[in-house]
Amino acid sequence: MKKITFLMVAIAATMMTSVNAQINLPYSQDFSALTAGNMTSTGGSGTAVDLTATPLTGIAAVDKAYQAGGVIRFGTSSAVGGITTNTVNVGTATQIKVSFKAVPWTAATPKPAKVVVTYGTASQEIELSAAPSNFPLDATSFTTYSATFTANTTPTAVNIASISAGSTYEIRFFMDDLAITDASGSTLKVATPTFSPDGGSFTAPVSVSINCTTPGATIYYTLNGNDPTTSSTVYSTAIQVSTTTTIKAIATANGMDNSSVGSAVYVFGQSAPNIAAFIALADNTVATITGPATVVTQQTTNLFVQDDSGWLLVYGNAGGKTFHNGDQITGITGKRLSFGTPSYPEMDITGMTIPDGVAGSPAVAAIMTPATITNNDINRYVAFNNVQIAANVTFSTTTAIDGTIVNGTGTMIIRDNYKLLSSSFVAGDMVDLKGIVRSYNSVLQIYLLEIALHGTANVDNNLNKSIKIYANNGNIVIDNAKAGQRVEVYNVAGQLLVSQIATDGKNTISTVGKGMLIVRCGDKTGKIVL
Repeated sequence: MKKITFLMVAIAATMMTSVNAQINLPYSQDFSALTAGNMTSTGGSGTAVDLTATPLTGIAAVDKAYQAGGVIRFGTSSAVGGITTNTVNVGTATQIKVSFKAVPWTAATPKPAKVVVTYGTASQEIELSAAPSNFPLDATSFTTYSATFTANTTPTAVNIASISAGSTYEIRFFMDDLAITDASGSTLKVATPTFSPDGGSFTAPVSVSINCTTPGATIYYTLNGNDPTTSSTVYSTAIQVSTTTTIKAIATANGMDNSSVGSAVYVFGQSAPNIAAFIALADNTVATITGPATVVTQQTTNLFVQDDSGWLLVYGNAGGKTFHNGDQITGITGKRLSFGTPSYPEMDITGMTIPDGVAGSPAVAAIMTPATITNNDINRYVAFNNVQIAANVTFSTTTAIDGTIVNGTGTMIIRDNYKLLSSSFVAGDMVDLKGIVRSYNSVLQIYLLEIALHGTANVDNNLNKSIKIYANNGNIVIDNAKAGQRVEVYNVAGQLLVSQIATDGKNTISTVGKGMLIVRCGDKTGKIVL
């Protein structure tokens, strides 16, 4: 119920709303006004639903909703989404039925999804069957689902939202043909059982509770993947799970129809001592890297890490956690997958929890040249020193800009994909840079993290050798400073941007502008380029 309450509050607080008029029974919404997009590919439903521009009769609010060619999609790869109706005037109805057609987002291996239908204080969880195939999807891909509730005498809204239920479930789904009708005289259905914690990937035994919101309901469950019946085991106490297990449950109550089957999958993965051992696993293997991994950079849902054995892209929502270069993370758990052309390994942490990081020494880039980079270096943190800019280029913090560098007979695209830079270079400039090796349309390139004219990046020769100054993800880092020393940062026009007192050790200065900067620490002066 906490997840449900949070989503309802989030939608009410942040989403655009339509005219809040009551709706009467029967009510229907076929989403035909949402003409943009389609369900034929992963990129077919990228246009957000704007209720101001395209009102939907009877819909009060949407959350992470997208047009899909006459249907509506909810959720993103890392966040749930949903829809809230205007309040429903039930008239003389004693029960209402909420029905809709739905199909989860799909992929090469389609996953089921879970949604929750909420009406006032009552809610029912529904499991959506996996799509029949990968994209494209069409009208035949949908299944009809419904939930029946005792009618409220006070007009009450209906909310339908996806649930984050672990890596074995999808959190995006398509919906069509929403309807709310008078169900007076029909038999109420027991609420579908839910599981706590939700299914997902685990590295230690877990105690699973099964719950049903229908008062007086009896729960029956199985552990072998078969659908339960009233002859199955009666649930009475938490279930201890330590190996990969599928739990399914139904609930019954006198005078009501049996609930739908609820299910949760608990996956227990392997252990890998380091990144290289994780990469050596087969695709779709869930494993924990038991050794520490050093963070190179975090860019939205892309977390690049490395250790002495290799390098890896960790993909997915990090649960709101923020990591910095040099942080040490021990015990990252995820699914080994292959992506891209050429194929390269990644770790998918969707639906999983990533451990906190501990501050450590900055990640060290491998010094290479364009000619020595191969497909095996994809996602590696590298540095090029004294390479030549091939053509004039101006980077921007608002647009991803490409440039090209040359080094002997080698050439390579450099891309400010994360829009961290605002510097300009002319053809023939010799530069030093750091970044991540990536591949786009089978062409290797560098996603830049730092770039500066040769000899001006990192430690300046004029600076006291015991003090190190370098750029890190758009910040200035002063290492080995002494407590009480004054730190000042100026732009090339002589304007003072920062003045502060250093603490012992590492000091980080953020948001001071871009371009060439003059840094003073104590009685020493140096230059750095952001």
